[in-house]
Amino acid sequence: MDLFKPLVTEGAQHPNFKRVMQSPESHRGVIQTWSENFVDRDGKFAKEFQTRFNSCFWELYVFACLKDLKLPVDFRFASPDFVLADTSYRCCIECVVAENARGKQAEHDVTLASRLQNPEGPRREDVAYEASLRLANSIASKHEHYVSHYRFEDHVVGKPFVLAIAPFEQPHFGIQRLDGITNVLYAAKLAQVEKASGRTIPLGFFLDDRMADISAVIFSNVATYGKVVALAKDANSIGGFFTARHGHRELNSYSLEDYTETLLDGLFILHNPFARFPLTTDTFREHGIAQFFNDGNSFVADVPHGYLLERSCMSLQPSD
Repeated sequence: MDLFKPLVTEGAQHPNFKRVMQSPESHRGVIQTWSENFVDRDGKFAKEFQTRFNSCFWELYVFACLKDLKLPVDFRFASPDFVLADTSYRCCIECVVAENARGKQAEHDVTLASRLQNPEGPRREDVAYEASLRLANSIASKHEHYVSHYRFEDHVVGKPFVLAIAPFEQPHFGIQRLDGITNVLYAAKLAQVEKASGRTIPLGFFLDDRMADISAVIFSNVATYGKVVALAKDANSIGGFFTARHGHRELNSYSLEDYTETLLDGLFILHNPFARFPLTTDTFREHGIAQFFNDGNSFVADVPHGYLLERSCMSLQPSD
């Protein structure tokens, strides 16, 4: 599957796809590697990658993680996105992204000029509030689809059902860290949010059995283009990284050549203690992936020291 052969006019291309096309070939090589052995079951993926981008980028990242974890995907089924064939880890994974509400600023709509006008950026609390609202909306929508559709599919019945969700709902979404998703699932800092219509949305989806059909949520706020830049380590690029890591008191800054980040760094698995079909934690723990779960006695936040919580990236290419 050639993701980068233009299939639509430039005017129809997503701004993030245009950015990829203007970036070094090494960056496109990382994404192309993620897509190796991916099966385009409806023949639309490459076009959607070019026109919608974020949802396809996230799906390719999740697929790359599954390959890294040596969890094979059975592509015989049109949906959900990934049906795992591993006999000890059989589950279904549906990918979804949280996007901006109608009338709200899109995540890609940030310019250098706007950053210079507001160098401090938005408050983390404000970003987390909007993220909580948009993530809750996306998860609730997918849960409704499971109830009305997926639970009747033979290849889904009796298996853990996992949502893989990424936040692309606003500019600077990465600074929310885990606040948005832990609000939605565990009411960590917010018990509810309010929509523009005035409707109140109760949070804490995993605090009771209202979403017992969802076994766990896979989440990352750093599975962005910065991940691609970090993995490519292009010597011809100029730039740097700013990161927040678990157990570190201050933000860390690195030059491009001195920075190291793995594919799985910043990936979180948040388990539902009320799941009808629980997802095992073993494989993820063996690979050092951060997890939130109940061990039968208490709630556990198993986050390795130095685990990636937030990352911003500046990458420039010298012009001729």
